[in-house]
Amino acid sequence: MATVAIYDQDRKQIGERELVDSVFNTEVKEYLLHDMVRYQLAAKRQGTACVKTEAQSQVVARNRIVRRGPVTRVRELFVLLTS
Repeated sequence: MATVAIYDQDRKQIGERELVDSVFNTEVKEYLLHDMVRYQLAAKRQGTACVKTEAQSQVVARNRIVRRGPVTRVRELFVLLTS
């Protein structure tokens, strides 16, 4: 059985504990470690992407008005002002 030292918050050794061989004395499965690291990194990235639609972006709406010409611009400005 392996023995592990136990420390308190001040980093003073306060005791020792024996570990059970059936739990802690096994082969390390590298593919499981690799899968868990990839899983945790992917979970950390979740929810960070924010994509605005055309309606949420003021710059796109402004550019759309400029590109279409004077007649359409007047119509769209009227729609924007009345809504």
